[in-house]
Amino acid sequence: MPASLLVGHSLFTSALSQSTLSDRYLMNTKNDGNKARGAVAYLLGAVAFLTCPCHLPVMLVLLSGTAAGALMAENIGLSLIVLLVLFIFSASATWRLVARRR
Repeated sequence: MPASLLVGHSLFTSALSQSTLSDRYLMNTKNDGNKARGAVAYLLGAVAFLTCPCHLPVMLVLLSGTAAGALMAENIGLSLIVLLVLFIFSASATWRLVARRR
């Protein structure tokens, strides 16, 4: 082997020995806090998906005939603002939690 390949190989193996691939690239499952953080990220992601303002017409159809649907239909502007605020909060919180897990 040429000397340059040996040097590159030794640098690569020393980097792997300092931190294993599972610690660097996969979620650390030894700490229960990461599991809870993952569950919260999934929950907030679901809230972000459901409160996306583009889903307002779908929500109005699905909630038609209920008190919540009637309230949303009467106050579409307010519903849109509330859904937008919830969406921005939950999407940014999900983004931060997922970025912190990596």
